[in-house]
Amino acid sequence: TPSHVIVHRFYLLLSFRGSVQISALGSPYAWTVVLGGAEIAMGDDVTGFIPQGGNSTGAALGIFTKSRTFILYGTSSANFSLVASAGGIGYLAYTLQPVGTNTYGLTARGIQNLVATQNYGDFDFASVAHQVNPFITLRRGLATASTTLRTKDQYRLYYSDNSCLCLGLTGEKINGVMPLDYGMPVRCIVTDTLSTGEEVTYFGSDDGYVYRDNIGGTMDGDAVEAWVRL
Repeated sequence: TPSHVIVHRFYLLLSFRGSVQISALGSPYAWTVVLGGAEIAMGDDVTGFIPQGGNSTGAALGIFTKSRTFILYGTSSANFSLVASAGGIGYLAYTLQPVGTNTYGLTARGIQNLVATQNYGDFDFASVAHQVNPFITLRRGLATASTTLRTKDQYRLYYSDNSCLCLGLTGEKINGVMPLDYGMPVRCIVTDTLSTGEEVTYFGSDDGYVYRDNIGGTMDGDAVEAWVRL
């Protein structure tokens, strides 16, 4: 069973622990080398795929592992080139989200932003939300999911202790950070746009229900608990 799935340049890519398997071009059921399939050994467990801005040859693909970040360049399996990004930073599974042309995710050093740059390797790293590192450190190993709310300009990171860390963004800069308590763990989550243009978010929890987020003024009928410390 693959852990991560993505379509890139009409290829289907699946990750199985430290293996990235690539289908034949436009043929998601064909996986043999004879038909154009391929495999890349990453050397560590893959934690996510996120498309990147790339360069003059077109969009690149970020392949993230627990210990390193890699960028896959090229237009086909005949000229794919895997380049390790500088910094030696790995990201945790299910915390990676595209934000504009950048990528946000959780690392051993806190929340990091993978930024397109003109430097060697085309990408650089920037640490964000330093002030809440104690909150993040206390929940090390508990991250379960993440999402990006484009209409609210937010990146949200969820933990198994029912908590969520919400980062507000102005462009690519952090303008505020706030912890949230969902009262239940968010195990999987998706944010997308309906045919009407409305952005919606749904998540699943341990009780087997699917919930709609960011709607109404209650927590599934219960009062919303909130406070401010001046």
